[in-house]
Amino acid sequence: MTETGAKNIWVCETCGHMIVCVHRDAGTTPMFLSCKDRGCDCDGFAASMMYRLGELETMEPQFEWYKPTSLELQLLNPTMRDHAERGGLLIRPIETKKQKYFQAIREALRDIRAAKDDIRNEMPPGPSITRLVSALILLERAQENLNGALEPGQRMEDDK
Repeated sequence: MTETGAKNIWVCETCGHMIVCVHRDAGTTPMFLSCKDRGCDCDGFAASMMYRLGELETMEPQFEWYKPTSLELQLLNPTMRDHAERGGLLIRPIETKKQKYFQAIREALRDIRAAKDDIRNEMPPGPSITRLVSALILLERAQENLNGALEPGQRMEDDK
């Protein structure tokens, strides 16, 4: 079982594409990964470097291995559920601060648009006002989270 924070790279035997991952949780990972499923167009498979990275240790991970939640576990197919129940981890792309910020903004704007449409159709205004206020609060929280995530003087474009 590999510990939290460990980094590994899978190298595609067909095209040379490198899949860089980090463990967010302790657990086991597969020896091979589909290159196509990880941002490449080839049909090859990437083989694990077995955590022997040498000079490649400095590469930034694009994916993370994590232990699924109980809800995620219930939604897995039987093979993947068995893998996870035996200590196997799942893989997902690493979200940057910027991606999380924009996702929160998109969700808030979606709610604001829906509330605006509801308000146009309601006379007198009722629950839609509450929905609009909630969306605005979420938007403010997203802004606060972004401000707290950036270093002093750092602009959003500087974040990866």
